[in-house]
Amino acid sequence: MIWLCNLLAIDKNHSFESAQMIMIIVHGLLGMVDSLKQKRDFDLEYCDSVCETSTCSYSNCFFKELNNEMPKIMLKSRSNISLQFFNAYIESIKPTFFQNLHMNSLTIVDCEIVDDAPTDLFQHVEFLEKIEINDDNTLGKLFWADPKFTEPLLDKIKTFELSENVPEKCTEDFFMKFTHLIHFVFKEDIDNFDFLENFQRNLKITFQHLSFDIVFKCLKLVNLRKLLKGIVFDNIDNLLIDTRHIRRFRKLKIIIIRECPNVKIDEKILEDLPKLEIEGLPEPLQTKVYNYKPASAWGGPATVVDAYITIIEKSLRLTCVVKGKFPIDVVFVDHTGVESRYPQFIKKPSYKVTKHFTNYSRTMIRNRHRCYANNSYGMSDSMVLNLPEASKKSSSKSCAVVASLAFILWQLFLTCFSRNILDRLSAANSFDAHYYLL
Repeated sequence: MIWLCNLLAIDKNHSFESAQMIMIIVHGLLGMVDSLKQKRDFDLEYCDSVCETSTCSYSNCFFKELNNEMPKIMLKSRSNISLQFFNAYIESIKPTFFQNLHMNSLTIVDCEIVDDAPTDLFQHVEFLEKIEINDDNTLGKLFWADPKFTEPLLDKIKTFELSENVPEKCTEDFFMKFTHLIHFVFKEDIDNFDFLENFQRNLKITFQHLSFDIVFKCLKLVNLRKLLKGIVFDNIDNLLIDTRHIRRFRKLKIIIIRECPNVKIDEKILEDLPKLEIEGLPEPLQTKVYNYKPASAWGGPATVVDAYITIIEKSLRLTCVVKGKFPIDVVFVDHTGVESRYPQFIKKPSYKVTKHFTNYSRTMIRNRHRCYANNSYGMSDSMVLNLPEASKKSSSKSCAVVASLAFILWQLFLTCFSRNILDRLSAANSFDAHYYLL
């Protein structure tokens, strides 16, 4: 631009030549812009984009056309991918763009799509677990209003991310059609939750970057008291967890707290820990949780409740019954001291872990087997596995029968042996008598 201004300052005697030069320069610049615009179809140099492993995020980008070749070029894959478009300008989307894609998530926010999106855009999506569409343009209108557009996704989507209020005409009926939907993520500008008033399915809800007033507005819905199984508070300022309010949620099993400044928690919530898991508690509450004895049933150290051996036909089964905070590792130690680990996610007050042997010897039964368990709280004491009483009795009976048979055989042997000796002695005596008579 400085160079162009210098050209304009040329002496008037050379104004015609200057004008010609300026025309040539402007024409050349326009040609460069057109060529750059054509190249911006797939050129990452001209937009803010990040592609790492299986995730690609595009911000402020221009796409002449999205077709089925694009994911191959960017990701070198069509499975387990995540695509994100923010404030992108897209001239057209081909119906084959999502064909056979296996996507973990799809995000389209504040994008402008010039041509009408095809109604069968998601017709051949192989997998899509999480979706966020925040767009008042073509795609957004189709998504919220056209049943044919969302029909291919009804048996796929598990998580809806909503950063603004859904259209007024969109009620719980719209979301209930998604048969696998179990998770809502509410964030940023959403403040209307009327569509949940008549929702009829167990849910997990994540609140992100919202004021606590908005969060509380959602949690006050009476319908959620019988549906909510998990709550995640992510970057919620001035978060307040009141025990009286939390106890209204009958199915609530877990609360997760992430990066919440100025959080306040009623310490009475500790009384609910045997049936309620809380992650991310601030100090000193976190220390109190670890030292809280009533929490041992669900949130305490791993404990071996029982351990025993069972013999069924030709198989030997070693069983270890454990309880404690999950995840928990169960370890069997055989008669030679070799350890076998069985990681388990304990979801019940007690859990049975069984190790099977199809071919076993008597030495495996006679020698000691042990099991122990450990989790984040520490390691349990080991317990020796014993045969059940019925097996012991049957074993003792078998031994008694064998001993009786051995005694009988011994008696028979002694009887036969003694008779044989007597017969030989009598034969010898008769021979001597006959010799004497001669």
